[in-house]
Amino acid sequence: MRARPLIAAALLLTGFHTGVWAQSGNPSISLSPPSANPRDVGDLVSFILTMDFSAEATLGGGFDVFYDAAILDFNTFVFSNTGTFPRDMAFDSTPVDLAGQVQDIGFGSFSGLSGPFTVGIIVFNAIGPGTANLTLADTAGTSGAFISNDTFDEMTVDYFGNSVTVNPVPLPGALLLMAPGLLAI
Repeated sequence: MRARPLIAAALLLTGFHTGVWAQSGNPSISLSPPSANPRDVGDLVSFILTMDFSAEATLGGGFDVFYDAAILDFNTFVFSNTGTFPRDMAFDSTPVDLAGQVQDIGFGSFSGLSGPFTVGIIVFNAIGPGTANLTLADTAGTSGAFISNDTFDEMTVDYFGNSVTVNPVPLPGALLLMAPGLLAI
């Protein structure tokens, strides 16, 4: 009798761990939790971007990342190497940094990409205290929507963002920052 609840709990945890219930079966692009959370003002915050187009391969497309520009400042995006992410570099786009938006992280492959794969790493500078929610959406940039490798139609992609909390400057640091101003008085 007691085995059934334990088995059910184990299956439930396995489903959450593997993402079975986190996704609807549509292709997906996800933002991992940050390298460390919380972070301090002045720290770098990095997230790993992953894709899973196992249900239907894509020729390519792009997406945007939205963030709170009062808390984070975009630093860089680096694609995973082609040995671990077999994309055609001709599809790669250069993301455009708009305050609060990294526009057009685009990729693809003439033979199609299915996944799951690690797309790359996106890095921000923590510039202000608070919690920054990062969301992803279809791009408004030149890469356009993701296109099916099978039907050549636009695909519906599920996007999963994340968040990071940035701590304020610790009090001794704040005093050091104020000291030159106080000495000038």
